Amino acid sequence: MNNIAKFLEDLDGLLWGTPMTLLVLMTGIILSIRFGFRYQRKIADAGASMIGGCCRTKPDDIRKIAEIVNEEECR
Repeated sequence: MNNIAKFLEDLDGLLWGTPMTLLVLMTGIILSIRFGFRYQRKIADAGASMIGGCCRTKPDDIRKIAEIVNEEECR
């Protein structure tokens, strides 16, 4: 029984450690780009005065968000 518990503990650490963190982070970035930063637009429409990103957000990503928000304001 201890062997099974040890195996599951090791598997848990492997799956929910860095690989899962990267998968979740990359999925969020890819979906944001794929859906045209739709959620960032909704945040701006709700009155946010600042929209940023996290560790892997690049200046080009912020520029794209700004362009989309500015386009929406001009309509």
